[in-house]
This record gives sequence, structure tokens and C-alpha cells, in this order.
Amino acid sequence: MALTKATYAMINGISANVLDFGADPTGAADSAAAIQAAIDSLPNSYSGATGIFFPAGIYKILTSLTVDLTNTSSLTLYSDTKATINVQTTAGTYGIEVDYSTGATANFPTFNMTGIALSDITAAATRNGIRTRRVLGSKFTQCEFNYLDVAVNMTDDSNLNTFDTCMWRSNINGWLSADGIANANVFLNCQWRYHGGTAVDFTNTGGNQIIGGDFEPDNANPVLIASNCSVQNTRFERNVQGEIIRVLSDCDIEFDCHSDGGRQALPAVNLVGKNNKIFIKGTSAAQFVEYQSTASNNQIQIGPVLAMVADTSIPVTGPDNGNVIATFGSLQSNTTGAIVETLQDVLAPADLTTWTATNCTVTNTGEEYEIVGTGGTASISYTLTGTYSGLRMLLTTEPQNAGGQPLISLGAGSAGASTWPSPGLRRVLAAQFDYGVNPIVNPVISITLVGTGVGAACKVWNVRTAADGKTPD
Repeated sequence: MALTKATYAMINGISANVLDFGADPTGAADSAAAIQAAIDSLPNSYSGATGIFFPAGIYKILTSLTVDLTNTSSLTLYSDTKATINVQTTAGTYGIEVDYSTGATANFPTFNMTGIALSDITAAATRNGIRTRRVLGSKFTQCEFNYLDVAVNMTDDSNLNTFDTCMWRSNINGWLSADGIANANVFLNCQWRYHGGTAVDFTNTGGNQIIGGDFEPDNANPVLIASNCSVQNTRFERNVQGEIIRVLSDCDIEFDCHSDGGRQALPAVNLVGKNNKIFIKGTSAAQFVEYQSTASNNQIQIGPVLAMVADTSIPVTGPDNGNVIATFGSLQSNTTGAIVETLQDVLAPADLTTWTATNCTVTNTGEEYEIVGTGGTASISYTLTGTYSGLRMLLTTEPQNAGGQPLISLGAGSAGASTWPSPGLRRVLAAQFDYGVNPIVNPVISITLVGTGVGAACKVWNVRTAADGKTPD
């Protein structure tokens, strides 16, 4: 009896091993034709899930792979370890096109990838990764997308798909929907690193979610463009030149904002639209929130803020327009241990009219206090009783003119004396002073207007102070 040729996959219709079709796992030869043959060999029917298996290795492709899902309910590309598809297609084309035949009735099939990396390992970042049309309920698990121009482009109602523990690294654009109608997709514990452009673009999409994970882009572009989406328990760090999140409308966002080595976002949130809920916590940013004139009816909450550099500020700029800002939480120097209490230990009277006024008048206007200079340098101050090793202060301020920018002084040092927003804009000031082994006795809290002369004016409210290391009076 004649023997049949042994192959890597002997069960027809279950999976096809790309090595059976001549793919080269060393990355030396072009494997596009072999992989395409493996894809085309699968049954074009609804008889059950089919798959393409990639043993560990690198598979170079010089032409795009086309996955025609016209009559297929499900198809999976997978590796049990890690297989890299080295995309060396023509610049601007996609390594994998997941589609249905032109003119055919779309059936919203499922396309899955597990343990596959799409990369241009030459780091040219001119090729694209994968483009899908009308895939539904697909799952991408432990996949990577590296050194690509557009890593993932989901179009034509590519909805309800999940990216689980995937990595985007050194792409120009990470995930986007070019036609703006890829909705209800979920990103679980994914990571985005060193993007030259925008890591995730949800413009004109709806119901997408980012849950967990980490962004570390380090670029001049917005890390995330958010529109009608949810971001929860996610960390953003090291966006040294541009904003972290550009928020359009109808988003629910909660994230940790971190910086290291002086790489601080400017701003952390660029707020463009309306009806957003944003909760920012973590460490300092050069500017936490910047409102555009189109921002309205937004709720912003900042804190707790930990490991904040001493003598820095938390700016929140922009017009009112029904926007609500809430601040709370712990402030600490990078050089000290954890401060666990929040700013609830009020050390100075909330009524600023009881403070000592110098060259100014202080008028209570409901929840706010208007400070107007009468000549010279305007300031209000309050003397604390006791000895302190650390003090913290938080307040919201709104300059009324170009000479009304305030700074905080807590016995020594100052905060917020640098460039300020235009008159009529508001931001939050925070100051932290750590006196260490040389505690200060009876320090003076002072709010001073940088501008001088008659008419220098600002409004101040939400004044909160706290201390640690205070000795008995």
C-alpha cells in the first residue's frame, strides 16, 4: 500500500498549517503566496470554525494577504507561541485585508487572531497592519502591532470586537476607524508604546471601551481621541510634548496621569466637547485640563494627586459654560513618604475677608472671593500658629485681568508664578512645602497677585489647606 505524504495538519476543515504550503518561518523568503494558499484552502462554508496555524517564527510577506469571508462564519489566525508576520508590502498597503467579496451580501463574520504579531521589523513605519470590513464579535488575543503606519483600521461596522492583552508599539497610528462607524469594541489590559501619532482614535465612533492597560506614547500628538467612549482604570504617562486625551463629547473617562523625568503632558486633557465625565488621578502634569471655547456641561474631578513635585500647580484653564471642576486628594513632594490624609484639615478660615489684606480689597461674592488691587502689590495673608514640617494648599482661581494672576506662598517658596492663562480663564493651584529637618514656626499663608497697581484683580474659591508634622501649640 502506498504511503501518503505526512503533513503538519491532517484533519481537513479544522486548521491549515502554513508550513504545509511552503511558508518559510526563518523570514528569509517571501511567504505571502504560501500563507494565501493556506487561507484559500479552507472550506468556504458555515460548517464550523476554521483556522490557520503559524508555528513560531518570522514570516515575511511582500504582498497583502486577503481573507475573503463572504461565505465563512469564522476564521482564526493563531500561534501557540509567538509568530511574527513581517509586513514588507508596498508602502501604504495593509498586510492583511479582511473583507467580503464586492457585491456580495455582508454576513458579519468573525475573524480572530491569537499570538500573532504584525510588524515591519525594518522599523520603516510606512506599511499598514490589518484592515477589517464588517467583522463582528472577533477576538484578538495577545497580539502585537509594531512599527506600522496604521496598525489596525476597523471599517464598515466592525463592531463588538475584543482586543485582549494586545500590544501596540512604535506605530504612527495604533487603532482607528477611518469611516468612523466601528462601535462597541473593547480593549482589555492593552498597552500602547512610543507612537508617532495617535495611539487610539475614536472620532465619530460610539460605545468603545478601554479597560485597564497602559499608554506610554512620548510624542507630540494626542494619545487618545475620545468620542462617546468609556476609559476605566487606565494609566497614561510620558507624553512629553502634546496632550494625553483630546475629549470630544459624551465620554466617561477615569485614568491615572503619571510623568517621569520631567516628561509632563501639556495638557493631560484637552477638552473640546460637551457632556463628559472625567476623573484624573496620579501624579503631576504640566497642565491637567485645558478647555476649548466649545467645551460645555462637563464634570471634571482631579485627585487624589500623589508624588507631586513641590512648588508646582494644577492648572485647569478655560471658560465656564456649565463646566464643573472638583479637586481633592493628597499632595506630596517627590522626596517624602506617602501622605495618606486628604485635604480636610482646614488650617485657615474659609472666609478670606478675615485674612490680612495688603493693597487690595476682598469681597465675598457667594462661593467666591474677589481680590482687587488698590495700588502696589496686592495680597492677602493668614498666620498659622504652631510648628510645621509640611504644608499643602489647594485653591481655584480665575484672573479678572492681565494683572490678576495669583501665586501661593506658604512661609517659604511659591507656586504658580509662571505663565498664566488669559484673563477670564480659571485653573487650580496647588502648593506643597516640605520643611524636613528644619520645621517652620508660625508660617504665613499668602495669596499674592503677580500684577501690581490699581485694578489687579482675581477671584479665588475652594481654598483648602492641610499639614503634617505639626507640633502641639
